[in-house]
Amino acid sequence: MLVVAAVCVIPTFFAATHARADDDAQPTSEEILPPDPSARRPVRGVEVRFVLPLPAYARPLCPNGTPCILGVGGGVGVYLERRFQGGFALGGGYELGLHSAEAVYELTTLHSLGFRGRFVMRPEAGGHPVVELGFGGVGLGDVFRIATFGAYADVGAGGELEMTDSLAFTIGLRLRAMAFVPFTTQRDGVERSTSPYLDVLVALHAGIAWIAPRADGR
Repeated sequence: MLVVAAVCVIPTFFAATHARADDDAQPTSEEILPPDPSARRPVRGVEVRFVLPLPAYARPLCPNGTPCILGVGGGVGVYLERRFQGGFALGGGYELGLHSAEAVYELTTLHSLGFRGRFVMRPEAGGHPVVELGFGGVGLGDVFRIATFGAYADVGAGGELEMTDSLAFTIGLRLRAMAFVPFTTQRDGVERSTSPYLDVLVALHAGIAWIAPRADGR
């Protein structure tokens, strides 16, 4: 009887061992595969932004008792960026602003070209709080001309609301400080931007952003 039992059990044991070895050689759904290297690469993004700028302080450009060339207005900007997996984004862009000028200019044109960095929080969620910083050069003049130039610095906050995998609606609030080289407006002969203080714009903005999908879908 023992011989018979051994003859029955031993082949069964080896068969089970062979099957277990085959199972171990096959990857299971619980195994964690290394991430796709392409998922770590930064992705491209483009934003078209519409801006409503409001002058908060314009004493250097508009000395006491003189017509102000930096009134309320509107603008549009185009920004390019590279967005990294952790939520950081680096890029830059161009923005054109048009402002009322109290007859000194037909229309004040404000050009800005510069860099920006953004931190997109909770990138895995459908809505992302965003903080951004920027700096660059700015030019100001009458109807697409440039009468003076200078520098600007931005700080802002807002959010993105995803509409599809690659499109998002953007909205935010931005504070911009600007310093210009002194110049004289020809129509009224006023020398402007001689003050050591900065001109400040507060802007509401909204736009549409396109972000290339990652290889991992996030």
